[in-house]
This record gives sequence, C-alpha cells and structure tokens, in this order.
Amino acid sequence: MGHLEEALASIESQYYPNLEVVFSDDGSTDGMLERIREFAAASRFEVKLLHHQHTSLAGNWNNCVANARGVYIKFLFQDDLMRPNCISRMMELALRDPDIALVFSPREIVFEGVKDEASPAWKIAQSCAVLHSGWSDLRVIQDGAALLSDPALLDGVWNKIGEPSIVLLQRQALVDVGGFDPNLCQLIDLDMWYRLMAVGKVGFVDEALSSFRIHDKQLSVDNANSGKARNDSMLFAKKVIHSPFFDILHPFSKKRFLKASRPPAAFKVQRRRLKRWLAKRVLGR
Repeated sequence: MGHLEEALASIESQYYPNLEVVFSDDGSTDGMLERIREFAAASRFEVKLLHHQHTSLAGNWNNCVANARGVYIKFLFQDDLMRPNCISRMMELALRDPDIALVFSPREIVFEGVKDEASPAWKIAQSCAVLHSGWSDLRVIQDGAALLSDPALLDGVWNKIGEPSIVLLQRQALVDVGGFDPNLCQLIDLDMWYRLMAVGKVGFVDEALSSFRIHDKQLSVDNANSGKARNDSMLFAKKVIHSPFFDILHPFSKKRFLKASRPPAAFKVQRRRLKRWLAKRVLGR
C-alpha cells in the first residue's frame, strides 16, 4: 500500500484549510479500509468513508460527488499525488470567476516500469507527458467553447486537460451536466471535460501541482491491451456527434469525430462477409 501512503500524506500536506475528504469504497479486501480509518482518526480534516456496491468506475466517482458537501470537487486517485499548494492555487483561480466549471494545471509524470517501446505503459507515458501545450491559444481564464472550437482539439492526444486527479471541478456544474457516464470505461474524464467546457469557463494554472503515476497494472493499460479503449473511443465519438455542442467544433474536429464513430475497416469487411454468408443461408445457396 505504498502508493496509498504517499497519497494520504499529500492530502494531509495541503495548505488549503477547509477540506472535506471523502473516500468511496466499492469492495476493497486488501486492508486499505483499516488504513483509511487510521488516517481519518488522525487527520486535521473532516473525513468521510463511504461504502457501496461495485458498479463501474464512473459509478464510484458519482458516488463521491453525491455524498460530498463542498462547492468544489478535487479527485485524487490512490496512485497519484498533490503538491502542498495544489488545492489552494486551484481554488485561488476558481474563485476569481463563478462561471469557471473546471481548473487544471500541468502535472509531473511518475513512470514505474520498463522504458521499452513494446510496453503499453511506456507508450502512454511518452504520449501524454505534456498535455496543455497541445492547445492553440490556452489562457488563464477562457470560455470552454473556445477550447472546443480549437482546430487542434484532436491533434495528438485527445485529452489535453488531464486526468481527474489533475482537475478541480465545480460540483454543481458537474451535477447539472449529468455526472460521469457509466457507459464509458476509458474516456470517462474527457467526456466530462467536454460537457463542462460546453457550459462554462476553464481556468488554467501554469504550474505543476500534482503527480500522475503510470505503471503496467493500471486500468488504462488494461483497456489498451484488451481493445476496450478503441471501443470506448468510438462510443465517445458517437456521443460528441449527437451532443448539443457538436456545432461548436471546428470542421477538422467534426470530420475526425465522424470518422472515429465508424467501425474500423477490418470490422466492416467482416460484417459484409457475414451478411453475404447469411444471405446465402436464407436463399439456400
């Protein structure tokens, strides 16, 4: 539980004083709950431990949001870390404009594994090392619609905001757009960022305030290996095409989402072969 210990220490180190810490457990069996209870008893912050039946990753996140009392939500996964000034710096910016729906910043990548081109984890680490530089015109505070209409929206890595541990969210805005989508398994966060950008402003703190850990055992690596990530991309693209903000997108982005929403060419060939085979069976050929 070494990663958990580091994450707990980073919570306790926060300069921002007015925190409610919410843990959502969906069936842990590795002794983690006992350590969290010890943390709760000793922490200077109010700590709440929730228990619920496992449904999905998005379901767990939504459970946290539903039971949190704060005006803002700052996720922290057990693999990740926050610098002591993380929440205070993000809150400082968020409070400058009530229309800011999310605040994000750069983060440090902590890679644990073999730096081998054949390693999916290493490929992920290389591709997402620096995210914010992919925007054409990123500002400290700007309308989310301006980022959605960026012609570079889908250049390189799609998620140019970052992971949930990197973002501060306005709770009411998150609830108003419907919460995290349990039908997705990989792009749950990006789907939420897009929906929030469509209705609110985005704040950017140009300072690394957190650390994101990448290793071979994390869910994103499993999704890449199993093919779930590809299916998720197609489902997400379909959502975007039918969303109210599709018209905001640059024509380049619209074209790429339309392409991403269609099955891969190999799948289309297999589907045509299956149709021909079924036709022969029906006609008795």
